[in-house]
Amino acid sequence: MNRSNTSSIEIKLASLRNAYLNDLSEKFNEIERLWLIMAGPHWQGIHAQELHRLLHSMAGAGTTFGAPDVSHSARELEQKIKLLITENRNATPQERADMSDGFRELDRAVADAIKTISGKTITKSRPALKERSEEHTSELQSHSFISYAVFCLKKKKKIL
Repeated sequence: MNRSNTSSIEIKLASLRNAYLNDLSEKFNEIERLWLIMAGPHWQGIHAQELHRLLHSMAGAGTTFGAPDVSHSARELEQKIKLLITENRNATPQERADMSDGFRELDRAVADAIKTISGKTITKSRPALKERSEEHTSELQSHSFISYAVFCLKKKKKIL
C-alpha cells in the first residue's frame, strides 16, 4: 500500500471515529432514558428490547473506535437486560441496584472515551449513572467487523 492510500484510509478512519464520538453521548442519553423507564413502574418489554439493541450496538462499536471500556460496560449491561427479556420479567430491586451501578460505570466510560479520543472534556448537568467483560474483543478488532462498522456508519449518514 502506498503512502497516499494509507493517508486516505487514515483520514476516513478519523472521520468515522469523529462520527462515532458525536453519536456516543446522544446514544448514552437514549440508553439512560430507557433505563429510567424500565427502572420505574411503567416497564414494558418493548423498552427492554430497545435498550438491549442500543447496548449491543454500543458494546460492538466501542473497541473498534478506541473505547474498550465503553464496550466492556455496555456488554455487561446488555447481558443483564437480555436475561430479563429471555425470562420475560422486570428486574428485582437488587438487579436494579446492580444495573444502576453498571449505568453509572457506562456513563463514566462514555465521558472518558470522549475525553481520551477527542481531547474534549464533557461536563454534565446530571449526576453520573460498575462491571466488566472481555468477550468479543478479538472479534471487534477484526477486519470484517471494522468493514461492517464502516458500512453501518455510511448507511446512517445517507439516511440523515
